[in-house]
Amino acid sequence: MVRIGLDWCLKNKEKDGIEICPEETVGMKRLKQLSEDGQKKAFETYAVPKIKDARKGDGPEEFISDWKNMTFERWTKEYAEAFLEEDIPEIMKDLPRTFGPFQAMAGWMSFRGKCVARCEVIPSDLREEAYRDMEADQMLDYANRLEHHATQWEKNNAELLLDAKKNNEKIKAWERENDWIIIVRMNEKQKAQHEKCMSEKYGNKFIGLLKSLNDARYWEYGIIKDAITWLRFWGERGHGMHAWY
Repeated sequence: MVRIGLDWCLKNKEKDGIEICPEETVGMKRLKQLSEDGQKKAFETYAVPKIKDARKGDGPEEFISDWKNMTFERWTKEYAEAFLEEDIPEIMKDLPRTFGPFQAMAGWMSFRGKCVARCEVIPSDLREEAYRDMEADQMLDYANRLEHHATQWEKNNAELLLDAKKNNEKIKAWERENDWIIIVRMNEKQKAQHEKCMSEKYGNKFIGLLKSLNDARYWEYGIIKDAITWLRFWGERGHGMHAWY
């Protein structure tokens, strides 16, 4: 079987015979639930930029036709049931979202399960399990089993993990300058120049630490830790997930 991608997409849950979506679970409001002032502010934030693009002719024909004459009244009617993607509750501020190549293919409340399926810090049976749909209790069980291997990695790499924590801010800065989206657009000459620049900027000792972290699959360990957080957050709130690929 050829598998293209893998996103963990949340399923609705049922409570007292009523179906509840994940956004409702964390207290988000639909557009129709906002005050008129709130709706007008949302219109300026979400709709107006699209209207401007459509009127400039930027985008597919269907997009232009749909948005160039959009009005506030029509928008609030057509999108009455919608949640605002940037209206993230405080409870979700630090929740992992999407990871790795093709991040845009994962929704804003979903998790890029493909990254878990590629992590060699966990056994093959757990990587394969990432492709299965799960109910809330199964997500919690899966998180526990992932945590067992994450904890073992920590024990096996205690000193290296300590070095990583000491250099946490520097590692984050390096990650921002070496994001996959940036590197993939470079040709071989540009990549060589970039690597030289990074070596001069960060120094050989730090570059050596990065190599050690990479050899130990430190970033895979981080993905597993984030997956555990995501699985527990939603599993504890009663939502299962669909493995979409």
